[in-house]
Amino acid sequence: MVKAVRFSYILVFVAFICSLAPSSLFPQTDTSQKDYHFTTDWFSGLEPLWAEVLHEYIGKPDVNYLEVGVYEGRSAIWMLENVLTHATAHMTAVDIFPDEREEIFIKNLETAGARDKVTVIKGFSQEELRKLPFNAYDIIYIDASHVAKDVFVDIAYSWYLLKEGGVLIFDDYLLNKSEPFALRPQISIEAFLTAFIHSIELIHRGRQVMVRKVQNPCHPEHDCTPIEEYLYLWNSKRLVQKKDLSEVSLSKTERRLFEKFLNSRQFGRIKYTPDQELINETEFHMLCHRLNFNMSRLLTENVLDLWQKGEEV
Repeated sequence: MVKAVRFSYILVFVAFICSLAPSSLFPQTDTSQKDYHFTTDWFSGLEPLWAEVLHEYIGKPDVNYLEVGVYEGRSAIWMLENVLTHATAHMTAVDIFPDEREEIFIKNLETAGARDKVTVIKGFSQEELRKLPFNAYDIIYIDASHVAKDVFVDIAYSWYLLKEGGVLIFDDYLLNKSEPFALRPQISIEAFLTAFIHSIELIHRGRQVMVRKVQNPCHPEHDCTPIEEYLYLWNSKRLVQKKDLSEVSLSKTERRLFEKFLNSRQFGRIKYTPDQELINETEFHMLCHRLNFNMSRLLTENVLDLWQKGEEV
């Protein structure tokens, strides 16, 4: 009886822990407790998301963080107080610092007692990022110019500075939607997602976009599309297993349908959007079953509904 009661307490405790929000599981320092100088606040609402996504780096030694565009340092201070807490963790901050922004940023670093943990670089990111070491940073946050051409260049440089397994964060993904593409970040971020689709894992897409850098399973010499446990080699028109490159047989019709499916991923999208004709193809359904595809992982939400209805017929 006593054991049963104790077990019940354990179950209640576990349920309580699982119900906690990320912000409860990963306590955050309240920056309002110190005399910081901030004139704006675009970041506080993102703190729970960052705490959840970056929890693996909290208190970890030798974490190297790069922030491109720091303004007054609200996100930088949060990182220093909540993630880069180990003595060996380090931040590099790049900004043009117009007006008195550099002085404000430095004072905020001093108030945080973290001035010696931050390398401050004053200059245009397009010039300064090229001077930094490749594969050196665990986390990179891009929040500088929001003009598409500048965002495009910042992404290109930052990608090669990021370690494999590292996290890349883009701010203001949906900013200024009423303005032309050239004046907002979205088109450059989506161009990156499209071009680097085989080397990223999408963590989050909302006001911000977060991705993890992963190893591309395709050999550099192969025109290849990875999908689930397979690779499709476009040059030789072959489907092979990732693990041992053993070939999977495809009929001429299956190959045609499969290629059509691989080409249905839209610009800037991670998941596939096949048309109604392909969804209605019985042979394509049979092929997906044979390959054991997880369609809920592969299809966009609206297309998944159509697919599941087709499965029920």
